[in-house]
Amino acid sequence: MQIEPNTQHKMDEKLNKKVKRMLDQLGIPYEAVATLKDRNGQPMRGVAKADMLLKVVQVVEGKADISTLPEEAAHFFVEVIKKANPELYDQMFNKITEFTVYDRVKDEYSKLDSYANNENKLKDEAIGKLIAKEMVDQHLEDERIENLPWLKRWMAKMMRSIKQAFGQIFGDPYKTAAYQMLHTDLSKYKKAVKDIN
Repeated sequence: MQIEPNTQHKMDEKLNKKVKRMLDQLGIPYEAVATLKDRNGQPMRGVAKADMLLKVVQVVEGKADISTLPEEAAHFFVEVIKKANPELYDQMFNKITEFTVYDRVKDEYSKLDSYANNENKLKDEAIGKLIAKEMVDQHLEDERIENLPWLKRWMAKMMRSIKQAFGQIFGDPYKTAAYQMLHTDLSKYKKAVKDIN
């Protein structure tokens, strides 16, 4: 759940199109809504939510920023990889407390009834936020490269490919998850979505 926008960047349609395609591959509908509501139909605070029970992502588009849809999609991805790639999930779960995003999530979300005294849920929220940040960073880098003259663009793409190859072997599990979300076919995880409770 995103309570407030995280960045100064406005929603990015190109990035959102990629994320919506990913959600579609997982069989998760996207809904633009005027306000978020809880399961009892009562208005609730927030910009967006990933409803695991109903398996839907809802976004108040007028309040959303570039990180909103990637974050909500990342929350579903976290739930999927718990079952589909537990090694990657465990790496992220065990390292998340080393990042400031975890402290921010703990401060902001532990006040909410659904997160209070639930360390695992707080960690999963922070993991989703960090994956979303990596998705946004990768997208902005892709956009920057596309605007370079052809030779610089070619060199930048080559260097990025080398970094990604080494990054996936030696690297950061959050970047790996973000890369998988943006650049691979996730339909193979569709069954895992059905198992989310």
